[in-house]
Amino acid sequence: MPSESEAEEEEEEEDEDYSKQQYPSADDKYKNLEDRLAAMEVQRVPRFISNLVDIEDRLDVEIYDPLLGSWDLAPPLPADFRSGNSSSSLFSALFEGKFYVFGIYSCFVSSFDLKLGVRSDVRVVRPSGVVFSFLISCRESLVLAGVCNSSSGSSFTLWEVDEMSMEICEISVMPHDFLCGLFDGDEDDRFSSLKCVGLGDLIYVFNEDYHRMYPTCVCEIRRCHGGEKSVSLYSILGEGQHHGLH
Repeated sequence: MPSESEAEEEEEEEDEDYSKQQYPSADDKYKNLEDRLAAMEVQRVPRFISNLVDIEDRLDVEIYDPLLGSWDLAPPLPADFRSGNSSSSLFSALFEGKFYVFGIYSCFVSSFDLKLGVRSDVRVVRPSGVVFSFLISCRESLVLAGVCNSSSGSSFTLWEVDEMSMEICEISVMPHDFLCGLFDGDEDDRFSSLKCVGLGDLIYVFNEDYHRMYPTCVCEIRRCHGGEKSVSLYSILGEGQHHGLH
């Protein structure tokens, strides 16, 4: 029968082992990350981890090369993005080997070619009446998704973006009652908590207010015969509502 002191020591060792499993040290975490990166089968094309931070001077951009295990300094974001922008008002997308940075409210956009290491000039992609918008990478195209104000009220619209000219073409408009179903009340700023993310041919539109339990709808973009695009809309909460957008 172990003594009381021995039992306490065993219990402390068990707690320490459990703590290491639940909260690995920084060295362990980086080692695991290196192991995972080393196991990846990657071509000699830069992969990157991006994050936009709140700083007032030049917005530096670094690209991580998993084959060399090092970071390379890329050209900083243009000065247009420095005034009045922060991590909460900038959005990024990766499409066809280019890393795009987009101003949610300013509608400024600039791309960085990962292969050539060249940054584009700043362009403005601002649909008429748009309040704020997000640039999203889908399977076959860049898509702009945003909230617009007009005489008939607020609307959520999807546009296809030509990556060369940065011109836009409307794809569809979400039914107004469906958009309002994501929010409480009728305040002017109720849509400010709307966010979008994309994956493949799907665009997830959700209300990030935690008290609303993140109500979400999914826009599925499909290419029809003749090259035109159609969008089907699904709710991932409730009875699986289904509507076609127009």
